[in-house]
Amino acid sequence: MVTDYADQRDVVDEARARLTAIERAQRAAEVVSISTRQVQVDPLARTEAFAPSPDGGSLLFVDWEIGDLAIRDLATDEFRFLTHEASWGDPEQYAWGASVSPDGMTVAYLWAEENASSLHLVGIDGSNSRVLSREDGCGIWSHAWTHDSKGIVAMRDCGPSEGVVLFSVADASARSLMDSAQLAASSLSLADRVSVSPDDRYASVDVTVEHDGGNHDIWIVALDGSGAASLIQHPADDRLIGWVPNTEHVVFLSDRDGRWDLWAAHVKDGLLVGSPRLIRRNTGMVGAGGWRPLGFTSDGALYYSVFTRWNSLSVAPLDPATGTPDEESAVPILGSNFQPTWSPDGEYLAFVTEQERTGGPDPGPYRRPLHIRHLVTGTERELAPQLQTRTPSWSPDGRFILTNGRDETNQSADYHGGLYRIDVESGEASPVLELEGDTKTPWWYGIRGVWAGHSEAIIYSQYDGNQMVGRLVWRELESGRERLLYRDSLLTTRLLALSPDGNRLVFAVRDSLGGGSVAGVNVGGRLMILDLEDGAIRGLHVIQEPGNVGCLQWTPDGEHVLFARTETEDRHTGVWRVPTDGGDAEELWTFGKGQYAGGFYLSPDGRRVAFGTYTQEYEVWVMENLVAALNEQQ
Repeated sequence: MVTDYADQRDVVDEARARLTAIERAQRAAEVVSISTRQVQVDPLARTEAFAPSPDGGSLLFVDWEIGDLAIRDLATDEFRFLTHEASWGDPEQYAWGASVSPDGMTVAYLWAEENASSLHLVGIDGSNSRVLSREDGCGIWSHAWTHDSKGIVAMRDCGPSEGVVLFSVADASARSLMDSAQLAASSLSLADRVSVSPDDRYASVDVTVEHDGGNHDIWIVALDGSGAASLIQHPADDRLIGWVPNTEHVVFLSDRDGRWDLWAAHVKDGLLVGSPRLIRRNTGMVGAGGWRPLGFTSDGALYYSVFTRWNSLSVAPLDPATGTPDEESAVPILGSNFQPTWSPDGEYLAFVTEQERTGGPDPGPYRRPLHIRHLVTGTERELAPQLQTRTPSWSPDGRFILTNGRDETNQSADYHGGLYRIDVESGEASPVLELEGDTKTPWWYGIRGVWAGHSEAIIYSQYDGNQMVGRLVWRELESGRERLLYRDSLLTTRLLALSPDGNRLVFAVRDSLGGGSVAGVNVGGRLMILDLEDGAIRGLHVIQEPGNVGCLQWTPDGEHVLFARTETEDRHTGVWRVPTDGGDAEELWTFGKGQYAGGFYLSPDGRRVAFGTYTQEYEVWVMENLVAALNEQQ
């Protein structure tokens, strides 16, 4: 090159420098390429992984069918339970948030129960189970082992106070590392994760910045209790992953470039060295609805989980005589949509649409606003965008939609959501009834409302978990006056439907306090009919087979009640019909084999049906070569 262009030496030198830089970048890319591979997949998402063993050979997980903690051998796929006391009955208690000590001998896990979330220890072989920390009114929700396996750093919340503490594994003594006063002084609150440095001198802590729209920063605390300070402070949303073993780096997810990428910060003696560096693009959002870190193995491999879910909704013609749809003619409603309600004229469908969040305050991984779609033109619009919604019901005059809701702009600690009335024309929402106090049943299934035959009154069902009782109540919207219709500790909330003539109400009760859930019934549950004119109540049908029952509704002629029952084993949903004057139930059709139920909803004239399914998948992945990548960049 120099021979050919001897008179252009400056240009040649610049070209040579550029070529050298490109070659170095290519060599570096070859050396430090970060790779990922899938470790496990659960197509029904019945389990949730929490941490790998230090050698990467096993994985801790909770089986959400029962709530107990187990450990799975990734080579053989065999597993064994480490806890055996979980229950979804009374009292409800279950395991979560587990990790293995660096020496591979002990498992720390969180145990959720009434009025506490405690920290427990158990041997990796299931022996020597004991409680390390439990206090009524206190909750521990994140923890990390020190690398000598002698201590556990944890986030703890005891009512008005929260902080970071270091527990001794030997004697359960606790040392405060960061308290409420320190957090309040910087307008911070504890968020989701904590991680210990490889030298056991510091812990990195995920915090929420209250004056920054709920975005996260990362702080560092000294394990000797000498203080805490900001480590990663940026206007973006920075979510802690953890300290990478065998390095001086903390890795975190950030949306500072407009998407969720993986970044690394060099930390030495508790101080940030230089600026954080981007190490992998487009990892996806951290959180329950996307990318969630599980932890590192001793050689620095990062295990993480990916959770995906999707609701499918379609509209098909229905034969009123047979009660069966023409599924081949079904028209899908594009998007992840569920829980539809028909307009009285049958021209529109309103439904809850599920959208992944992209960052900012994180009351959950999804937005669930209400959408309305014209079924002929396809025109669609969103109503009350600030409202999280469930189980909508269109008013008889077509002007309003009644829905469970939570206003995300209301940040009051005393606000728990409730029932809302949305004006269809303006899209504005107004509260009908707000849940008072902590009823222990959240807004999305602790209450349900339907119109009382006209647009001036509603009937709602509500379950109070503190009082362990459910109520059916008639409420006039203008005056707020109420009339108790029925009271029962076994009442469910979601199963509620008014007859076409407005004179009868069908609802459901469980077989026992442990038989089914507040939101629905299983085998042994009963469908009941309440006569609104004379108050008489009679049984309609007893659920004979195992399976979750939902979607109570009447046929347009009022002669039958329909319901859906999802088989728990092979996951298909059957639509059943039972005569309102007595008689056996018959199955009309099935849909959604291998999927969770989404439900079915008749049009007002009974000639169309909106039906949907719900699918979810849970995957565990591992990211490898992180240590090499970080050491190469350093």
